[in-house]
Amino acid sequence: AVEKFSSDSEGYISSVAAGGKEYECQMVILAAGVKPNVKLAKEARIAVGPTGAIKVDRRMETSVKNVFAAGDCAESIHLVSGKPCWYPLGSTANKQGRVAGANITGGKKIFKGVAGTSIVKVFDITAGRTGLSEREAGEAGYDPAAVTVTTPVKAGYYPGKDSVTLKLIADSGSKKLLGAQAVGDTSVDKVIDTAAAALTGNISIPDLTNIDLAYSPPYSTALGTVIVAASVLEEKLGL
Repeated sequence: AVEKFSSDSEGYISSVAAGGKEYECQMVILAAGVKPNVKLAKEARIAVGPTGAIKVDRRMETSVKNVFAAGDCAESIHLVSGKPCWYPLGSTANKQGRVAGANITGGKKIFKGVAGTSIVKVFDITAGRTGLSEREAGEAGYDPAAVTVTTPVKAGYYPGKDSVTLKLIADSGSKKLLGAQAVGDTSVDKVIDTAAAALTGNISIPDLTNIDLAYSPPYSTALGTVIVAASVLEEKLGL
């Protein structure tokens, strides 16, 4: 366990003490994670799901009739695996809250679930994901096939050398897209959002190779990163 942090004369981190030893460093990254706050739910005898968050149906209703839950304390259904999942993101909380609010007032709205789409910026690098990873796909019972491609984010004769690396995962049996992961300088949000839309629409890999994406040399290559990756994956699947 971490015991203490030490700083230099200018106030910058210089070392961290853990396990009886001291380690010199220039940076400390805290990755403690988060847990859903379900204390009130447990006190009210509301069921908690396998993720540790409050179990809800697609109307966001809990195990207690007419009691609803939404946001970082509530589970979702994963659009790919069909299993309960927990992604404490503001985007998910807003959508769940709209459904819960509508149904509390007599509406009949449904929250279909999430694909686990997320994105993070670390200095000048952006990374994002949606759907299942290759490992998660295997654990969910799929036979995953995956490819990784790296492409420029715009025509090669334009200034700048930004690129994006995209990994697409599909099921070898059904040929359906299962997930995507990307990292790069720019355009990561674009390729991940495209993949997320494809997952939500249950689009096949052959359909993804023909998707009509916006193209102009300042913004993309003639075949966008998603189309390139889908084409390579299509060949790997023998389609």
